[in-house]
Amino acid sequence: TASRLTGEPLWRGTDSASEGSPAGGFAALVRRLDPRAKWLSYTLLSAGVLLQHSAAGLAAATFVTAAVVALTRTPWPRIARFAKPFAWFILISVLVAGIRFGSPQSIWPAGLSFSIGSAWNTFVQLYNLALIMALGVTLSETVPHAEFRRALDYVLTRLPVIRHFAQPISLAAELLLKFIPIIIGEVSRLTMAVKARRPFRQRGARKPIRPSELPALTVPLLLSVMQRADDLSTAMEHRGFSSDVANAASRTNLQFHLADYIAILIGVIWLIISIFLSTLIRS
Repeated sequence: TASRLTGEPLWRGTDSASEGSPAGGFAALVRRLDPRAKWLSYTLLSAGVLLQHSAAGLAAATFVTAAVVALTRTPWPRIARFAKPFAWFILISVLVAGIRFGSPQSIWPAGLSFSIGSAWNTFVQLYNLALIMALGVTLSETVPHAEFRRALDYVLTRLPVIRHFAQPISLAAELLLKFIPIIIGEVSRLTMAVKARRPFRQRGARKPIRPSELPALTVPLLLSVMQRADDLSTAMEHRGFSSDVANAASRTNLQFHLADYIAILIGVIWLIISIFLSTLIRS
């Protein structure tokens, strides 16, 4: 457990066969990029996605996002875990946003009507957010915890006010990224355990947790998270973790290479294309 909490990267890795393929080689190249280049590329790609408000722009943003996910070999089930509930949220939000009352041309009671324009605007904003979430999953899959913290330390230590608190902030961010997948896994495991305790006729994987079953889910979850935190504290103590060790590790120099500049250039090109598409369609 201690090794899982202290050394588990965001990216799980691929087998040697996949690394030998062209797509696997490109994915390995992406993972070797400087973490600052990954963050900057993600910011540029996300900014270009947010600029799209037309069908053509959304299609281009979808193509770019799908290409990034495919080339980096990000597991689709990880994206689907967030995409499925968010898709339902988009559908409900679009329907609610389009409902209007008091329309004189409506044949329905109370002037009920549906505004396609309002529904479309809501769909565009939420769909862009969904694409950014998919890019965020790709970023988290290609940035190990250690690289993430090094990059965050590198940036924070160069800010005049925050540099004195860079080490606690980066450590908290790293631990947060470690615990999110652990908590998700614990919730899934405890949910299955709660459903297994139901009577035989009430069992079913698709049946949600009832309010009366929440104590049986939340109490073990809190205890499990506290136990994981205690294991993490023990592991850090046994490994001699201290602020001096963390600062020494974070002072490792980060250098940009040709591949890093190419990744940033790709983000800049996409941003320029997205600005052109947005301006051309509006005009």
